[in-house]
Amino acid sequence: MAPTMQGVSFAPVLADPAAEVRKYGFSEHNWHDYEAHGRSIRSEGFLYLRNNRPLLAWQGPADSVASPSFQQLRAVRDAGKLTAAQADVFLAPRPVEELYRTDGDPHQLHNLANDPDYASVKTQLSKLLDEWSEATHDSVPADLSKDTFDRETGKSLLKLTERLRAPRGTPAGWDRDAARTNAPGPR
Repeated sequence: MAPTMQGVSFAPVLADPAAEVRKYGFSEHNWHDYEAHGRSIRSEGFLYLRNNRPLLAWQGPADSVASPSFQQLRAVRDAGKLTAAQADVFLAPRPVEELYRTDGDPHQLHNLANDPDYASVKTQLSKLLDEWSEATHDSVPADLSKDTFDRETGKSLLKLTERLRAPRGTPAGWDRDAARTNAPGPR
């Protein structure tokens, strides 16, 4: 099998910083110790996110959750002293869709997904994300891998021997052979 890599080369940018290889950037948030499935597209001035597991928070992997800084963040949260921005990492349920103006809201604090003034932007970016998902053979399996660590403490929910034998869910795109697809999606 020939090697595959989804996307496009950014080598032209290394030769000429003004070169443009694509107008849109795409990203994935998949299982890493915790069940997750999110996708995003960034365009000139906007970031659109789609959360396919909205009932779950979007915190980092278990080693970061177990860290002293995250545990201190939990303590401050439990004392009711976090700002909404600081508490976002704990937010569950999360919005299914999020839209941010990155030029005026670089910290992504004001979700515009339900703002009628941005409906056309949301529709356009959602459509482009759908096109990317189709081109790259992405999917949202019903049986994604489940949490193997506690979301609050970062401690393993299973003994090491159980973790090694724990059944994994279906990776995103597995059912559509995404690993053999090198399509770049919208550019």
